[in-house]
Amino acid sequence: MNTTPNSATHAAAAARTKERVGDGNSVTVEQFATMSYDERAELFTVNPDAYRNLAADK
Repeated sequence: MNTTPNSATHAAAAARTKERVGDGNSVTVEQFATMSYDERAELFTVNPDAYRNLAADK
């Protein structure tokens, strides 16, 4: 059984993450708390200051 996600699945997940994270300025503490590791990593990449502020509030 192949457990590697296909490119379409990966692209869809990346699009959902980008939609949810945006520029990082509108993410709430509640949203941050429910984010997956990948979403948090994307937020850190897009807006490290917002990530640090939200992570400190956790």
